[in-house]
Amino acid sequence: MAKSNEMRVKVISVGEIEVVGANGFQKRILEGKIEGEYPEDFAFEFQKDKCALLDDVLEDTYVTIYYNVR
Repeated sequence: MAKSNEMRVKVISVGEIEVVGANGFQKRILEGKIEGEYPEDFAFEFQKDKCALLDDVLEDTYVTIYYNVR
């Protein structure tokens, strides 16, 4: 069972949509940083129809990412 989590990150970069394979599978990467006492960088992969969620995200802004750990 997947557990849902959330993380507030400062956006470092938003990648372009990549098409992988012959079936047209799409993915897009958001790189972000958690600030605080122990800063850490993270990369989140958005797939298929979720790629469009990053269209209006700007660098150096803060977003809350909701993700599942499988």
